[in-house]
Amino acid sequence: MPRCFNSLRCVIGIRSEESWLAWCDEVITMLIPPDSDQ
Repeated sequence: MPRCFNSLRCVIGIRSEESWLAWCDEVITMLIPPDSDQ
């Protein structure tokens, strides 16, 4: 399970699994920049 699973917005705001995963993926992407940054 993505860390975002604990997010209230993921649990309450988004019920669709596809939207849920897409939202979590976007958040994780923003919080964790790609290694290529270095």
